[in-house]
Order: sequence, then C-alpha cells, then structure tokens
Amino acid sequence: AISAGLPLRFPETSDEVALVEDVLAKELSKLSMDEHERILFDIHGLPRTTLEDDPPALEARMKELDLELDAIEKDRDAFDEARRINQAYVDNPKFRLMFLRAENYDAKVAAETIIFHFSIKRQLFGGGDILARDIYQTDLDRWDLGLLALGFTQVLPSTDAAGRTVIALSPEFRKYGTKKTFMRPISRASWYFNMAILQDEERQKNGT
Repeated sequence: AISAGLPLRFPETSDEVALVEDVLAKELSKLSMDEHERILFDIHGLPRTTLEDDPPALEARMKELDLELDAIEKDRDAFDEARRINQAYVDNPKFRLMFLRAENYDAKVAAETIIFHFSIKRQLFGGGDILARDIYQTDLDRWDLGLLALGFTQVLPSTDAAGRTVIALSPEFRKYGTKKTFMRPISRASWYFNMAILQDEERQKNGT
C-alpha cells in the first residue's frame, strides 16, 4: 500500500486494489528467476534447494561468508565488540551456518544478517559479556518472563508441507498493557524464544 502511495492500511476500493496490484506486478517483474522461485517456494510451503548434501559446496559457501563479513565496513561495532569479547562464539561455524541456512545459502545476505543480529542484540540486552554468548532465561526480567508465561508465542505441534516449524502468536498479552509498554519486553522475549528453538538444526534447515 505504501509503495502505491496509499496510507498504511488495506486497499478499500477497487481503484486502490488495482493500483496496488499494478505496483506489485512491476516490483515482481524486477525480481530474478531465483528470487521468483524462492518466493513461490515460501508461499506454497515447498522445500528449497539445500547444500546440506553437498559438503564441498557448503564449505565453499562458509568461506565466502567469512569474506563477506570481513568486507562489511558499516554498522559493525556490535559485531566487532562481541568478537573481541568471545571470538570462539562469534566465529563458531555452527553459529554462522545458522544464518547461512536462514538466508538460503546467500553468503552476502547472511553476512549482513549477522551484523544486524549483533546490533539488535546490543540494543535489547546491552553490551559486554552478554553480547558474546547465548541469551539465557536468567537474563530476562519479570516483564519478559511474564510474556513467555502467558504463551504469547508458541510452536505448533505440526509442521507445514515443507517441514517448516509453525509459530503462533497470541494477542492475549494486550489485556495486561499497551503496545508501547510491551514493545521492548516482546522484542526481548521473542529473541530468547526464537534463538532457543533454532538450536534445533532440523529447524534451521527446514525453516520456520
């Protein structure tokens, strides 16, 4: 809607619908075949291409990821701070592979995501030792823990057609506060929850 010059809401008239569809069609036409395929696979729950069965190709992509990380110059303060504190954690191949899988083995995008990951982590939890290790439940405050206790985010018992984990969000927490008061606790609790479930390598491979 915003790209079509409309307010941040769903189109309300047939003319607005036509305008949004025209803008969407133009944007889709700019995508590469690989990007088209990725979107279609995501929408229809189809398995993506994987490098998990091709160790040499996966190793080459991991080396490419290292080079892409070294090439990034902007907004890497949090990443560099974490690496100074605990290089073994930041450079752990299993940790980096999680991001490579999340970005469909695109090393450049995965590198940018890792940099962004540490920037957001520092905003939510602060710098120092906590930046260079996993977040534990003991790091959460009573508001964060309260949201988790309410079950505002949960893993459904069944996966989708592509084997991806399905996560459900509940608006139950709205009874106890406003969007403003809960924005930070939601972000911190969601971080802990999502990073915890991604410790499962099958979830990393199949996606969520």
